[in-house]
Amino acid sequence: MGGYSAMALVLCMLMSARSFLSQPLDRNDFVELQRTGCLGSCPVYTVRIFADGRVVWLGKSAVKVRGDATSHVALAEASKLIEKFIASGFWDLPDQHGRSSVDGPSSITTLHVGKREKRFPDNPGTSPIWVELLGLKVDSLANTKQWTGR
Repeated sequence: MGGYSAMALVLCMLMSARSFLSQPLDRNDFVELQRTGCLGSCPVYTVRIFADGRVVWLGKSAVKVRGDATSHVALAEASKLIEKFIASGFWDLPDQHGRSSVDGPSSITTLHVGKREKRFPDNPGTSPIWVELLGLKVDSLANTKQWTGR
């Protein structure tokens, strides 16, 4: 009987994610990645990708471009990235989790869709690996290397 309830739960979660994905994204929906500092010279910045392809950068320290900058990515790619966050279960992540014991860089990821917003602190070694991988996808799509110089 336990196998059936687990399957039902997974099916409900998939249907919920699918119905949420079927709603069109608004141009102001976004995913944001904030990279934090470390003991060394880790780049500290925030980058936000909007569903309409706008990219907004705020460089803080250890980056080539300090302050504000903007660029654009393909609308389809921006929307696809936001939908990956939704489909991966970002909304279901716990509000708090363990802290990393390593004094290295960490990140805070924010997903904003409609009236719903969730911030998740990604501490290496304590967060699901898929959160870190999606953060790397944000960096890649936004081409943050153009502003970090790395």
